Amino acid sequence: MDYSDGFIETTKLLAGGKLYDISTADADRHYDSILGVVSDHHPKWGVTESWTIPGLAVKHFETGYSEGKAGGTLNISAYETRLNGTLDGSTIAGTLQRTSDERASGSTLAIDLNNNNLFGKQDVVFNKDAALTDLSFDEALPRKADGSTEAAALMIDAGLFKRSGISNVSIKTNGAVSLQKEADLDLPTDGHLSLSAAGFDIQGAISAPSGDVSLKPVSVNDTLLPSAITLGDSAVIDVAGLWVNDFLDSRQGRALGLIANDGGSVTLTSEQGDLRLEQGSRIDADGGGLLDSGAKITAGQGGSISLTAATHDGGGLSSSLVLNGELSAYGIVEGGSLSLGSSEVVIGAAADAPVRADATTTPLILAPGFFRQGGFADYSVTSNLYGLKVADKVKLEPQQQNLLLSDNVPGQASGSRIEDFSRTVVLPDSTRKAANLSLSFSELLAQNRNEALTIGQGATINTDAGAKVQLN
Repeated sequence: MDYSDGFIETTKLLAGGKLYDISTADADRHYDSILGVVSDHHPKWGVTESWTIPGLAVKHFETGYSEGKAGGTLNISAYETRLNGTLDGSTIAGTLQRTSDERASGSTLAIDLNNNNLFGKQDVVFNKDAALTDLSFDEALPRKADGSTEAAALMIDAGLFKRSGISNVSIKTNGAVSLQKEADLDLPTDGHLSLSAAGFDIQGAISAPSGDVSLKPVSVNDTLLPSAITLGDSAVIDVAGLWVNDFLDSRQGRALGLIANDGGSVTLTSEQGDLRLEQGSRIDADGGGLLDSGAKITAGQGGSISLTAATHDGGGLSSSLVLNGELSAYGIVEGGSLSLGSSEVVIGAAADAPVRADATTTPLILAPGFFRQGGFADYSVTSNLYGLKVADKVKLEPQQQNLLLSDNVPGQASGSRIEDFSRTVVLPDSTRKAANLSLSFSELLAQNRNEALTIGQGATINTDAGAKVQLN
């Protein structure tokens, strides 16, 4: 919706000789009168007469602007499908809709190939340049292989959502989802990506500035299907907040961009299958920042990362979290949160892991120094099958690291990566926020009294003042 230039006239209130606009007036303040209104009370008759004095109205000029409205939703429900058409879900954000709270919600694409049953099993593949399959109206979709009853994979160009302006994407399938190497699946600022499948192979990059990314198992009649997740050595999931430089943009006559300072959220959950982050993979939920026109910095908070290898259904295979990738949720002032869940957790060295003759899982080994990296302000670690062990003589000292901006901040253009003009530091005790720690043993299947949360002999947990430590 477009609004033209014009003069705005609103009621003004008087209190203590000061003038207040009614649109921002404090409801708890006592006001003496309304500007331009004169009242004469006649006690004998119980009547009050009021007159408005013309010419006292206070007007201000407001430049015209556009107001973006919410995008719509396209729902596709089928057992097999192809996307050969063109999608347009673009929305606009006006000059008064810069923050997440002010912006209208974006458009949504929801593809349901699950339909709460097992009748269909179509894989979904995101690639760099998806070739469209030209089919006539009455021609059947291609099969996965000769003689197969399964449809060939749904091929989606990874750049589709960025081109079409779609902000929210939800896909459910009984098949597997893969993102091929060198394919960039980009969503707009504040975008949401929710993928539910029976397995994930992520080799490319997913980006949703200040947005949400969720990979989780698909369910049929409230039963979760087995689903493993792999982030390959070239995989990146980036929900970091933006750097916005109003100070520079306003002086160079550029339009002011969207504000989305806080890091977003990444939630990866496997079921009866391993969750693997290979060496070279990266999940980035760093906070951004805003340098306003008065050269004041507003720091974005780090986002959240949750990685869970779960086994909810009895009789299924147990799951392990294999963590060889890089995780970060740095903030200039306050970092984000990290939640890890696996079948067995050992805080110490690999040699501290219990020997299990019948083990089908790989313990998650976390060195004590793990809790002093990545910029996290909250650490939560859960073992969901075997015990959680803090080895003997281990010294746990969770501590938050922050981003320290360089001196050339005023010259950093909007959209620049904050990591390019900052470095990680440990702030002084007087300004550093404490890092919280939660360690839990929470069995999801049969209770085993031989397993427990154990703190080894001579082990210590030391935190900054004000931190919370929970042992569950």
